[in-house]
Amino acid sequence: MPKYEVGYILSSGIADDEIGNVTAEIYKAVENSGGKILNEDHWGRRKLAYPIGRTRNGYYVFLTVDLLAEKVKDIEHKLLTNEHVIRFIIVNMTEGDRLRAKDEAARAAVMRQAELIRKPEAKTASAQTENLDEKIEKAISGKEENV
Repeated sequence: MPKYEVGYILSSGIADDEIGNVTAEIYKAVENSGGKILNEDHWGRRKLAYPIGRTRNGYYVFLTVDLLAEKVKDIEHKLLTNEHVIRFIIVNMTEGDRLRAKDEAARAAVMRQAELIRKPEAKTASAQTENLDEKIEKAISGKEENV
């Protein structure tokens, strides 16, 4: 099953003791759709980036779930019809993981290319330094012919 991240914001008008009931409804909707909750992350109350209606604060919750693609609409419907949810987003984590791996491979290739470009310069500089050290040693020891 694909992994999805479900993020939603609850209205600041909801009491702290009601938050558990609302999140339980959403968990139940996920499980009734055949999904499995892998991880939950409660950020708590935070200030919104911009007001939504007359709400300036919200309670943030993020879930990582295993869910069939055709069941995502059921979760969307549950979040849309819940009066306490003011915003939500559902992201396909499998696609995100694939894109992240592709980006990391591209970055690694660029870093390898940059390292290959730098190495010849480093080798010639170190070779020149070694050659200069040898010349100095010969000059000091008197083994150099033209001293």
